[in-house]
Amino acid sequence: LERMGSRGSYHSVGSGWANASNTPWRMYKHYSHEGGISTPCIMHWPAGFRRRNAIESAPAHLIDLMPTIVQASGAEYPQRFNTRQILPMAGMSLIPALRGERLPERTLYFEHEGTRAVREGRYKLTALRGGSWKLYDMESDRTELEDLADKQPRRVESLAKKWETWA
Repeated sequence: LERMGSRGSYHSVGSGWANASNTPWRMYKHYSHEGGISTPCIMHWPAGFRRRNAIESAPAHLIDLMPTIVQASGAEYPQRFNTRQILPMAGMSLIPALRGERLPERTLYFEHEGTRAVREGRYKLTALRGGSWKLYDMESDRTELEDLADKQPRRVESLAKKWETWA
């Protein structure tokens, strides 16, 4: 940490400034808080979308780009390549959301070097490496300031079990 932001380091501004420059989101890349995992995605396809200048707030993940592109292009995702079996495609197409339709509810999981999170519906459970779980209502508290873990221990237990099963 002492070298962060100094000449020869790979970090440009250090932890404090990385967090500050990510305002209003909490934390920054590397973490499973919104500052680490929330990234804008701009999509433009005049022939495919009638909506213009719209902001879509449905949770999405990098794994959704492949199914979205496959659907938009009309391609078929292969089951085999030469003699090798291909893993099934992960994620879901975002085309319905981009057309203004509601996506089916699902559970998303995150982990990076010990920081972890699970997002289900409006709730997100997250923890720093070695830390306890924190629960946030992403519809009313997207900046993750009010930890609801003590108020909703059953939800914390349920989401934590799902995360452990996924991990």
